[in-house]
Amino acid sequence: VLTIGGFESVASLYINGRFIGLAKDSRLHASFDITESLTTGKNTVRIVVVKWSDATFIEDQDQWWHGGITRSITIHATERVFIERLHTQAGLLSDGKTGTLRVRAYINSVAGAEIEGWTLRARIAGGKKETRFEAEVTRAERPNWTEMTPAQRHASSEFFRGTYWNGNLPKEAQEALKEIEPPGPGIIEFTGRIPGITPWSAEMPKLYEVEFELLDPEGKPVEIVSQRIGFRSVEVKGKQFLVNGKPVIFYGVNRHDFNRESGRVLTRDLLRQDLLELKRWNFNAVRTSHYPNDPVFLDLCDEL
Repeated sequence: VLTIGGFESVASLYINGRFIGLAKDSRLHASFDITESLTTGKNTVRIVVVKWSDATFIEDQDQWWHGGITRSITIHATERVFIERLHTQAGLLSDGKTGTLRVRAYINSVAGAEIEGWTLRARIAGGKKETRFEAEVTRAERPNWTEMTPAQRHASSEFFRGTYWNGNLPKEAQEALKEIEPPGPGIIEFTGRIPGITPWSAEMPKLYEVEFELLDPEGKPVEIVSQRIGFRSVEVKGKQFLVNGKPVIFYGVNRHDFNRESGRVLTRDLLRQDLLELKRWNFNAVRTSHYPNDPVFLDLCDEL
C-alpha cells in the first residue's frame, strides 16, 4: 500500500508505467493498493501532480499557493488478514480517576481470506495495573438501499443533513446507523474501564500507550500496532465548555502549514516549534484553517 500524505491539488499514481489511481482531496492522505503492479527487483514509481483543478477553487482560502507534494510518502505491507482501520475513543468518569475506552476496528483480508475466529486484543499499562480487553471479529454486511428499513433510511437521511452534528444521536438512530455503516467484511468492538489513571489536561497532558494485537484463530499475533491516548471528558453545559468538569477559556489562533524556507513542507520538528511558540504566548487552541492537518500535528498536540 502506497500512501501520499498530502499534495496540491490532484495526484495521479503510476507503477512501472501502469496507471493505479487518482486522488483529489489534496489535504488528506491518499492510499493505493499497488500489490498487483509490483515486480521482483527494481520498480518505477511516478506521481504526477497537477497544480490547478476544480478542487483548487473549493479550497480557495487565505493561503499561499504551493503546487506539489507537501507531506511524506510511505509504503507498507500487510498480512493476508489485517487491521484496515482502528478507532479508539477515550473518556473519563466523574470520579476523575477512572478512564473509559471504546475500540472499533475494521478487519479486512486479501483475496477473500477467511476472517472467522480472528481476535483483537488491547493492552494498556498504567493506573493500578495492566488492563486487557479482547473481542472476536463479527462479519458485517451492509444492506442495499432498497433493502433498508424505514428507520435505517430515516437515520441515514438525518445523518447526511447534519442533524446529529453534536454527536447526540438518539438510541434508535445510533442502532440504525450501526446496522448500515460497516464498510468492511469484519468488525471488532469492545468497551472497558481503566481504574487509577491520571486524566489528560493542557496543564498535565498525561498519555498512555495502548498496544493492539490481531490474533489468528490459533492465537498467534499477526499484526501489532500501538496508539497513545489521553483520558479526559469534554462537555458543554449552558455557555461553558468543560474539560474534566472544569470550565476552559479558549485562546485560539489560526494556523496554516507554512514555513518561510520550506513552504508547505513541514517536518515533525518544525511542527513542534510552531506549537511550542504558541504555548509560550499562552495559546491553548488552534483553528486548523482550512483543511485536515497532518496526523503528526495532532499527535504533537496530544503530547504538548
